[in-house]
Amino acid sequence: MKKLGRILAASLIIIFAGCEQSQQKQTTGISRKDRLVANENLGLKNELAQCRSESRSEIEKQRNLVEQCRQEKEEIERQANENARWLLDELPQNLLDDSAKLSEENERLAARIIELEDALKRAGRQELPPAVSPPPAPSPNEPPVN
Repeated sequence: MKKLGRILAASLIIIFAGCEQSQQKQTTGISRKDRLVANENLGLKNELAQCRSESRSEIEKQRNLVEQCRQEKEEIERQANENARWLLDELPQNLLDDSAKLSEENERLAARIIELEDALKRAGRQELPPAVSPPPAPSPNEPPVN
């Protein structure tokens, strides 16, 4: 029986020692695996932070571009309004002034034509001479004029 007790005690010690080593290996394996995952997580966090930083920079560039476009649009609208105002307010007035001047001149010239026609009639002529006389025919020795 002593022998059996020793064998039993020895086998318990071996089993206990084997289980302890197995647990140590598992604990060490999990710790190493955990460290690898943690390192990968840190790398991913750093990469994410860099991406966010780049995104913020790009967003800021886009905001600046949008602001610049907005200012250009406002300037174009301002110029368009000024041009429209000029076309609607000042140009018609200038055209009306020119039209009035031309109408006055036409009336004055029409009155002058009537006056001259009357003078011709009194002088004994019934018709006006042609306004433009035809050009003289070129002589056969002269080159044609282009």
